[in-house]
Amino acid sequence: MKQFEDLKLMPGASVQLVVVGNDQQNYSLDTVYIGSLALHSLLVAMPSPHLEVQWRSGMRLAMTVIMPTGVATLSSRIDAIGERPYSYIHLSYPQEVVFREVRGAARVKVELPAKVAKVDEGDDSSGFQSRVLDISVSGLKLATDTNIGRVGDELTIHITMYFAGIERELSLPAVIRARLANANNEDQTYANVYGVQFLPLPDEQRILLHAFVLNGLQAGSCATV
Repeated sequence: MKQFEDLKLMPGASVQLVVVGNDQQNYSLDTVYIGSLALHSLLVAMPSPHLEVQWRSGMRLAMTVIMPTGVATLSSRIDAIGERPYSYIHLSYPQEVVFREVRGAARVKVELPAKVAKVDEGDDSSGFQSRVLDISVSGLKLATDTNIGRVGDELTIHITMYFAGIERELSLPAVIRARLANANNEDQTYANVYGVQFLPLPDEQRILLHAFVLNGLQAGSCATV
């Protein structure tokens, strides 16, 4: 276990608040970390309004923080809500932080349909079939029914992830790093397999990707090299 101060979180860092809405569903809402008073309280900016979420003092919630090597999660409650000079939430200081490490090389087996667009050819991603065979926090293995390019070509990969009962659509900028042998692909619909590396991602997408890979690793869906 870690203490919150061990995270060395800088003001302005992106975080997510996980709360239960009026419909009893969990919602993960993006916001910004403002600062903390050690062993006393945390401050975060008020997330954008959501129809099913009514913020109130005493409300229990979880906060998720993406780190370079994993995902940190902590439990807290709302002690106060401020409006000046901007809307913010005053959180109780967490007793402990759960940190789940996600190694960059750890890959999860998946079967995700994907749409792929080459950056230099516009966003025409409907012309061929493709799917993601495995995924990590740094890249993925992509199978396609056509030759999509050469090593060094940049792509945008559109996928939909399902985890924790939530559907998330991601558009991931990436670059082809290798053309892989297709000996293990029994489905001859896909004649080409590529090793793809992600380009720098927005914080929200990095958080979702880390969470997706972590869930896969916990479920035992590790991919072999």
